[in-house]
Amino acid sequence: MIEQPTTIALTEAFDPAIAGSKAASLAKLLSAGESVPYGFVITLNAATELDSPAVQLEIGTALAALDSEFVAVRSSAAAEDLAHMSYAGQYDSFLNVPSNTAAVLAAANRVVDSADGAPIAVLVQSMVDAQSAGALFSANPVTGDTEVVISAVTGLAADLMAGSVTGEQFVVAEGRLAGQAGVLSDTLVADLASTAVRLAASAGHPVDIEWAFDGETIQIVQCRPITALPVRPTLEMPDGSWQKDATHHPAPMSPLAASHLGDEEEIVARWMERSGLILEGLKQVSLGGEVYVQPVPVGGGGSGKAPPRFVMGIVVRLHPGLRARMKNAKTFVESGALENAPYRWNEEWKPELIEGVTKLRAVDVESLTDDELVTHINDVVGFSARAVEIHFDLFLPYLVAIHEFVGACHRMLGWDDAQVMGLFSGHSPASAEPTVAMREVADVISNSPAAVAALDGPVGTIVERVSNADPVAGAAIADWVDMYGFRASQYDWSSLTIGEQPGLVGLLLRSAVEREAVEPDHSGSEATAREQLSASDADEFDSLLERAQELYPIREDNIPWTSSAPGALMRRAYVEIGQRLVRKGVLADADDVFMLEREEVLATFNGTGGAMHDLVRRRRAERAWVAAHPGPAYLGDPPSDPPDIGAFPEAGRRLNEALLWAVGAEFTEVKTTDRADAFVSGIPGASGVHTGTARIVRSETDFARVELGDVVVCPITNPAWSVLFGIAGAFVCDAGGPLSHTAILTREYAIPSVLATRDATTKITDGMLITVDGAAGTVVAA
Repeated sequence: MIEQPTTIALTEAFDPAIAGSKAASLAKLLSAGESVPYGFVITLNAATELDSPAVQLEIGTALAALDSEFVAVRSSAAAEDLAHMSYAGQYDSFLNVPSNTAAVLAAANRVVDSADGAPIAVLVQSMVDAQSAGALFSANPVTGDTEVVISAVTGLAADLMAGSVTGEQFVVAEGRLAGQAGVLSDTLVADLASTAVRLAASAGHPVDIEWAFDGETIQIVQCRPITALPVRPTLEMPDGSWQKDATHHPAPMSPLAASHLGDEEEIVARWMERSGLILEGLKQVSLGGEVYVQPVPVGGGGSGKAPPRFVMGIVVRLHPGLRARMKNAKTFVESGALENAPYRWNEEWKPELIEGVTKLRAVDVESLTDDELVTHINDVVGFSARAVEIHFDLFLPYLVAIHEFVGACHRMLGWDDAQVMGLFSGHSPASAEPTVAMREVADVISNSPAAVAALDGPVGTIVERVSNADPVAGAAIADWVDMYGFRASQYDWSSLTIGEQPGLVGLLLRSAVEREAVEPDHSGSEATAREQLSASDADEFDSLLERAQELYPIREDNIPWTSSAPGALMRRAYVEIGQRLVRKGVLADADDVFMLEREEVLATFNGTGGAMHDLVRRRRAERAWVAAHPGPAYLGDPPSDPPDIGAFPEAGRRLNEALLWAVGAEFTEVKTTDRADAFVSGIPGASGVHTGTARIVRSETDFARVELGDVVVCPITNPAWSVLFGIAGAFVCDAGGPLSHTAILTREYAIPSVLATRDATTKITDGMLITVDGAAGTVVAA
């Protein structure tokens, strides 16, 4: 062991190998003339011998020289506050420790214990009698923008740093202040901003500073690099007109999942050809994780006004490509594909997919050799492709049935799309299935006093507590997780599955037990329609409604097997590769594998690539920048107007009109509401009025924050989010339309929703009390 002094004055603690990195950083600031609370360091070697009388004697001597009534006892690890990793909050710190040897030794021992064997020194400093304190960033840590961000509280900032209080926030950009008034004066804000700029310039990189103000001087308590600062990526903009796919990908995709988009493009192109659709395909491009799509018409086409009906009628009969598509459409319709879809789903495709998921899920990926694991991933990719094919083969029959019924209701009743879609409420049992099953688990728990008592406490450990309290209840929970937990919670399957979030499962359990089950009343819309319907239209109405209601439930019933479960299989397999790459030193964390593209993963796994730590950090930083600076809804020229295909041959017209209607419904522009008090408006998703607390939910990591009756405000939902619909009182989404999963689920649960608001997640503040009117498509402050 290198010989070191027991203690060293902070003014001399320049060597991180003796004093740790945090103390060395503060020592340099002191030598540069910055105001730092005085103190001393119990060196790395001495920190392992705190029970030595000689060490204790020197600590007492150093305390006497410091001459402070109270001190702060903090970590200064060898690897702390470095440029590549800060370890912020990882080690314990203790404030207002009485300045006597016994108290300081007790605190120092706890600091050392928190390092779990890692080399660590202990920093002891005089307490600052703070009027205010907080955090200070020389660059915005959320957006990466060049602006100073200040968080402040009255007194000491321990609760702010721990995250238990938010504090007041100030932003200084180009010398201009934006923020709250109260804790800090304008003069102090300006001084703090100058301090941040000065320290960042001195360090040569953006810095994260902890500070305290004693009424006269800004004291620097800590200064470390901002290790995860968002970085603007260099993006190559594609040519042509592109529209952002915020419905399926509201947040930036991981590079790994995005690198699989090409597989889906090929499947969609084949589906469009065999179905007789007038699109060649749907191109997809990931720009920093944001997915943009471009429909490719058969025979090409550009922006501008579409040809009139009679011209399209001539073109479709003369253009070889379009003529071939019309032939395929006729074959598709005459084959009975529209009528046979429910039978094929229930009797053929669904059993095939369940068998495939069961077989692949039974593979013990941990026991596979590296070569076998690559083969398994290829098997999962192949199965996922088959699942996507089935999904689209179901999609067109569903669209045609719904479109033709909606069109008839426009003509017979004068209803709009949202009113017509209300007639399908209660006809998608798969939407409510996870909640119904959870209520059955709740019944088991309710019959066990021990299990009910175990619900009290943190949601993160509810599953463990209930299972320990009652094995029967534990088995019921395990069965639920086995059935509904192995599902990707986003189309980007790099995200956690539901089963990987015990806090979410615990919240669902507690909510199911505490919330009285209410059977939604779905009878109103159909009764109203029949009252308004003329006798001459009744037979056609009944026939079309029966057909539409037969196909309607398949939309949600297929998603767990065509998307969510295959996504969970993909995630599981790649996480196993990630774990092996961690053991090889290629990655720092198993989930880092999702920051690589498919070919990069295989190359590094086969040993032809090196360590990926820098690449992973850069891509995480770029993804964070894109999330904070979302791109526009459109790139390039405005999209082409949809063609008038009324003169197409009948089969081609039926299929393509349904597709064009669905695209239009999904991207409907929001009309301005007449309500002056509505600060957010959109498209009606499901009718009803609900007042509740707004809860901003951007991903599955926010699920556990949702409480009974909250209004979930989100970019968009997907089918795996169905577990939230038994808890929430309403939904408000940036994207979506009357055919979206959010609309289907809220109709099924009979709770209101407002969709396609474009900006609800930015206009609505978490915790606001708001009233959602689903029929009007408005949100007002309650």
